[in-house]
Formats: sequence, structure tokens, C-alpha cells
Amino acid sequence: REKQAEVIADAAQYIESHFAFEESLLEQVGYSFAGPHKKIHDLFMRRITAIQERFSAGEDVVGELHKVLSRWLLGHIRTEDHAYAETVKKYLRRTHAQQSNTPRAEDEGPLSAPEQVGQRRGWLARLLAR
Repeated sequence: REKQAEVIADAAQYIESHFAFEESLLEQVGYSFAGPHKKIHDLFMRRITAIQERFSAGEDVVGELHKVLSRWLLGHIRTEDHAYAETVKKYLRRTHAQQSNTPRAEDEGPLSAPEQVGQRRGWLARLLAR
């Protein structure tokens, strides 16, 4: 049980650290939906914290945690994280072009909100369905 507690704590710490990095990246690249994306992260962290608390109270949550991590994280990566990929790529191309003094840097602004909406249909549809 002590080893399980350590694994659960490490997983929660890693997830929190990863989310902080990702949220910082989304702000840096000007992703229009960084706020809603952070809210999704916050909701998931609340769920992980609740599982940790139940584990601390003696409940067997290892199977549930495994299911939540595998299903939620994979789904999150496939939809929400995939939705901002083009925004990040465009930012990186623009940054590289600026560093290379390539004229293309001025031509490429951030993705417009409608372009970004098209990229995030998966999680938006789920969010609106609630």
C-alpha cells in the first residue's frame, strides 16, 4: 500500500507539472482557448485529488485510477491537445522565420479564432453537451 501511495502521488505531481507546462505554452503561443483548456485540466486535477483522498481514507482506488488515467489522458491528448497543435506549429514556424530573418515571419500571424475553433471541435462538443 505504501508503494501504491507513492505511485499515486508521483502520478498526480507529474500530471500537475505537465499541465502547468502545457498551459504556459498555450499562453505563449496565443491559443484562443487556453482558458477553457486550463479549466479542463483543473477539473481533471480535482478528480485526481479526490481519488488520492479516497485512497488515503483506505479505499482501493488503484483500478479506478488506472482506468481514469488511461482513458482520460489518451482522450485528452487525441482531442484537446491535438486541437492546439496547429497553433503551436504556426508559432514555431513564425519564431524560426523571425530568427532566420525570413520575410515569411510577418506573413504568418496567429491562427484566427475560427481556425482554432475548427481544431477543437472534439472537446467543445463534449463541453457543450454537459
